[in-house]
Amino acid sequence: MTNHINLGYQAEKLVGEHLEKKFGEIDLIAQKDKLLIFVEVKMRTNIYFDSAELITRTKQKKIINVAYEYIGHFGHDDKECRFDVALVENAHNTSHITYLTNAFEDQ
Repeated sequence: MTNHINLGYQAEKLVGEHLEKKFGEIDLIAQKDKLLIFVEVKMRTNIYFDSAELITRTKQKKIINVAYEYIGHFGHDDKECRFDVALVENAHNTSHITYLTNAFEDQ
């Protein structure tokens, strides 16, 4: 059974690399009903700065462009999309997640 899991993981990794080359990279894509949620994940061990500042306007535009390419390619034109950010701070072997819903919009 473990071999099947490893083969499945390898296949997922290959497909992920293929899609990243074709579209660009988005950390996570979730779907709920007619809503596609594109999530940018940022992890930092240094908590002495505001992690939210890591998602620059340039990075936002890149994520938005990749999201729209994904939507067009996979025929999700009937869905709404939202852009969230998950900020993971890891200090002293403790992780804290701050999840920002609708963190930025296509402007």
